[in-house]
Amino acid sequence: MDTRRDQPRCLPLARRTLLAALPGLAASRAGAQDGRATIAFLGDVMLGQDVSAALRQHPPEWFWGDVLPVLQGADATIANLEGPLTRAALPQSRTPKWHHFRADPAAVAILRAARVRAVCLANNHVLDFGEEGLAETRQILAEARILAVGAGPDLAAAAEPAILDLPSLRLGLVGATDALEAYAAGENRAGTHRIEVRPDSPALTRLGAAAAALRARGAELNVLTLHWGPNFRRTPFDGTRQFAQAALAAGFDVIHGHSAHLLHGVEATPRGVVIYDAGNALDDYWPVPTVPQRKGCVFLLDIEQGRARRLRLVPVVTQPWPLRIARGRDRERILSALRGASARLGTAVRETAAGLEVPLSPPGG
Repeated sequence: MDTRRDQPRCLPLARRTLLAALPGLAASRAGAQDGRATIAFLGDVMLGQDVSAALRQHPPEWFWGDVLPVLQGADATIANLEGPLTRAALPQSRTPKWHHFRADPAAVAILRAARVRAVCLANNHVLDFGEEGLAETRQILAEARILAVGAGPDLAAAAEPAILDLPSLRLGLVGATDALEAYAAGENRAGTHRIEVRPDSPALTRLGAAAAALRARGAELNVLTLHWGPNFRRTPFDGTRQFAQAALAAGFDVIHGHSAHLLHGVEATPRGVVIYDAGNALDDYWPVPTVPQRKGCVFLLDIEQGRARRLRLVPVVTQPWPLRIARGRDRERILSALRGASARLGTAVRETAAGLEVPLSPPGG
């Protein structure tokens, strides 16, 4: 039996109390006047099936639990939207699939509650209900003022770089995936911005041109949000690191990875920072024995004068709903896993009251 609907509503914890217990999480909103901003990165957000059903019983804010003030304290949240928002009744996949994801269009309110300002649509479920489902998803997101990248009515639209304007930051975004060739967009076909992830990928030239175009439009920080690699892999797959470094060299400052449904480590380099996999955030994925899908994280990137200065990792528990800040043994396990995975990528992290912290470029650097 699914017990998630029987969980109590999130505790009425005052926003100011939570933020006092997690120092620094509320700092960004006050920085809009002096060139400071914070971007929250989430992994896979899946709003179908039981999530959409639970929305009929709970307000949109409920799903985020006591993680909500963390997300609302950021200037914007960026996530991977795993599946379409559509009223379509029948799957229309281009390839045989054993499961098709779909969310009620009303579930867009869950995104808005968490200050989600941009989503990646380049993934292996966005066309589960056909081109009409994708078109409806893009329309619903546009009406909600949520920027969508990585999929569109043709390849040019799917690969198009976009600008997210914030009070103190002009952020450039490109979405891409290496998943499901059948869902790839073409010159006259809707679909995803599909690329090959390997060190000598021909996509790197196009990505470099997109990054340059974003700079020309005034982007201060460029993000490549990338749905890559197989499900449930516990470490980055072969060629990932070389591709990530090449993408940073091509003009991106942040690689926002997702797809495995599991947390991977982070890598900080002089060129930028790579979140190899942000894991699950709000999900409706079936449980897999021995796979730690309930271990999640909010990645908070602090930016000053257009430069990334610090990455903060706030551990969360994603199941059962609502989300909650990880404490006790859950916290210890998540932080230990992230610390070890990042160390294997050559990145040292330090523990803080809120979770972990990775220093990036020094002030003036």
